[in-house]
Amino acid sequence: MAADLINTYVYDAEGRICAMESVDPVTGTLSGDWTGYLYDAAGNRVAKGNIKPVWVYVPSLGKYALSYTCDITVNGFMPEEGYVVGPAGEQLSEMKWVNNGWSRWEHTNVYAGGKLIGTYDGNASAPTLHFHIDDPLGTRRAQVAGSGTNAGTLEAVYQSLPFGDGYNWNTTTGDDPTENQFTGKERDTESGNDYFLARYYNSASGRFLSPDWDAKSDDPVPYAKLDNPQTLNLYAYVGNNPVARMDADGHSTLTFDGEAHTVTLYDKSGKEVGHWETYNNVSIQAPKGEGFQGRFTNGPILDGIYQIRQADQKGGKLHVGEPADSAFGSKGVIHLDDAKTASGATVQDDALHAGRAATKEHDQPQSKTGGCARTTPDAMDVIQALAPKDPLQTMTVKNNQKNVQQWQKDAKARGDKIP
Repeated sequence: MAADLINTYVYDAEGRICAMESVDPVTGTLSGDWTGYLYDAAGNRVAKGNIKPVWVYVPSLGKYALSYTCDITVNGFMPEEGYVVGPAGEQLSEMKWVNNGWSRWEHTNVYAGGKLIGTYDGNASAPTLHFHIDDPLGTRRAQVAGSGTNAGTLEAVYQSLPFGDGYNWNTTTGDDPTENQFTGKERDTESGNDYFLARYYNSASGRFLSPDWDAKSDDPVPYAKLDNPQTLNLYAYVGNNPVARMDADGHSTLTFDGEAHTVTLYDKSGKEVGHWETYNNVSIQAPKGEGFQGRFTNGPILDGIYQIRQADQKGGKLHVGEPADSAFGSKGVIHLDDAKTASGATVQDDALHAGRAATKEHDQPQSKTGGCARTTPDAMDVIQALAPKDPLQTMTVKNNQKNVQQWQKDAKARGDKIP
């Protein structure tokens, strides 16, 4: 999309918006003010600033004309904001360019389980903490003071419509500490668009500004399911179902539902690739055949959004090729970083896998585990096929409270101390 009813855009060779011109809010005409965006080698946005037009020769006009380019060596890029980003591209801290240097700290976002839970802002020597209260899809709905004499008091309430438009907030402090709003994504003040890492999203139209695509496929409509017309629109947001679904970051994600006993794979545009039978059926003690057989387990995984260990996807192999009776089976494994469990512990070895195909006790999704979620071999085959071109970033665990509560009940009955 080169322009909408509000902004004009320029794209770089990677298909990312690298510059945009906004409309003057008073006159309703193009303002002439252009913002440029800079990305690092991994494709994460790390800075924005002002740019100027340059003279270029236009063959169709047969003359030179003023135009805009992404080339910072000629467009006079002047920084305004810079970002420190995390391993998944999420914005950790924002700095302002003042007096020819990154001399003013603006805020630092706090994450847990892959979810934005709070923000520090104010004076850098004595920052103020604000906690965010989100809806199930990660959109901020309230803000509570996390420090100072007012700690624990309500500071603001937020409202928006399902696609993220109609954003409004009421506050007692006048402090909105971070631009991360709709599903936790940064909303750019100059354009009104949300930065979804892989693409930009316009909440007013409920569409992404660039299409979904697959560099390794000749399919003109990649990831489409022909029995679902909603998947045919490459600009659509989560299949036009924003009430029940979210796009984590423009990359593929998994969602495990503890009540439905399913795991669902979504591609980077939020379209469903498939869903399969999956259980987080955890023993009090690690079951027979586990590498730590008889040891007290940490129980099922708590609800949350967890980062997926990228080393598991190196080369898209998912550890495939291990013996069928190995710890996770021959279909591979997807580990969760810092998984929170029913025992109160945070662990690194909980994962999604299909289990030991050669061991009868461990070859079904509902079989007992030492903490992992167990799915089907078909699920791992599809995940393996998608990983090389669209690596998984997060896995959402939801509706797993009954599994957690049952495990805690059984553990207490045995005399174990559970927080």
